[in-house]
Amino acid sequence: MSDTVQAAHERLAAAHRAFRADPSIQFDLPPVLPPRAPPAWAQAIARLLKKIAEPIGQALHWIGSFMPQASFARVLLWTLLALGVAAILWLVVRQIRWPKRREADVEEAPPEWRPDEAGARSLLEAADRLAAEGRYGEATHLLLQSSVGDIALRRPDLLRPSLTSRDIAGSAALPLGARLAFGQIARLVERNLFAGKPLAEKDWRTAREAYAGFALAGTWR
Repeated sequence: MSDTVQAAHERLAAAHRAFRADPSIQFDLPPVLPPRAPPAWAQAIARLLKKIAEPIGQALHWIGSFMPQASFARVLLWTLLALGVAAILWLVVRQIRWPKRREADVEEAPPEWRPDEAGARSLLEAADRLAAEGRYGEATHLLLQSSVGDIALRRPDLLRPSLTSRDIAGSAALPLGARLAFGQIARLVERNLFAGKPLAEKDWRTAREAYAGFALAGTWR
């Protein structure tokens, strides 16, 4: 029995020696290398973030000292504080981005509508001939009729039979320049036709300047 046990021990020892001698099996772990230090730029960033975070943490701790001890109340107050900070950041970002949007809107806005310049010159020549004969009311009325025709061509949806010249002049759908010019001419024509007051040369000049300033962009003033 003892011989059998002895033989078993010898076989086990031989198997162990063969196992240890197998070069494909690694029994020793490689030495542990110390961690490499981060580069100088990473250390500088870490120090900067630490300097920034420390006062923020102190401020938050100071704010938290004034808050109630109840957990739900602290959560509510912290939520309100976060919303306030987010609102401030949103306002700052809006101020930075919106001027660019306004500039883009101005650049992309279509040019203000004006009547055809050649037609406007021909109209003024005809009106000038009437005014040269002292027919200032007719000359001013001609400007008004032409203005209504220009509006009918550009914005036919704005004109209805029930509208008066004053209604057209007050329409917000017209460009500002058109409203101002049309309004001045319409008031003079109403005074001449409905109040029965003849127009003088200065009235004609007012109507002509209003129409020319709008239609010819300053070339016939």
